[in-house]
Amino acid sequence: MPFAAASYLGWQPGHPALALLGFTILFGWFVSTAVLASRSAAIGSRSSGLLPLNRLLVHSTVVGMVALFFWLWAVEKACHGALDLGVISFAVALISHVDAFKLTQPGWVPHRYRNQRTVSCLRCLCVGSSWGVALNYVYVLVSAPHLLPPTFITYLVVGACFWSCAACRAACVMREGLLNDSLSEVLFQAHSPRSERERLAVDEET
Repeated sequence: MPFAAASYLGWQPGHPALALLGFTILFGWFVSTAVLASRSAAIGSRSSGLLPLNRLLVHSTVVGMVALFFWLWAVEKACHGALDLGVISFAVALISHVDAFKLTQPGWVPHRYRNQRTVSCLRCLCVGSSWGVALNYVYVLVSAPHLLPPTFITYLVVGACFWSCAACRAACVMREGLLNDSLSEVLFQAHSPRSERERLAVDEET
């Protein structure tokens, strides 16, 4: 277990994981806020048409950050001989949400995402991988609840709830109807000259 120093602080099983979950959620939110501010300065993303992609950016950053840290934790435990299905489930969640994050960046939008079928597949991957992590928590919870300390049960319940909410949120923010116009706007912002974008922005204001 990483953060082994936590055991010397008198923390109960599950408390370090709860602290890590809270930290990664906040850290992911701050990172997404910084990225939004940077993109706004670069391409003028104040347009209301970009709001769905902004929501996806925040969601994918927060969930991806949680998946990254907990995947590293699972890998560390696996290296010490502890079987942890999180090595797989967190990895899939991380990869899918990194791809979702790329979808929100003008310079990273690949040509294949102009095909809405591919966007739908990415949506299914984000939703499915989140449910997979949630089910992983539930599996641990129901497999041997009498052997688990109450504090660790609390962590499992909170973790399952977080990833269930992440799955539902992904299903909402990645609806095709919401992303169609935003993707078109991002592709336009990425490939049109800045002077042209500024001229159009002035025309819209007037």
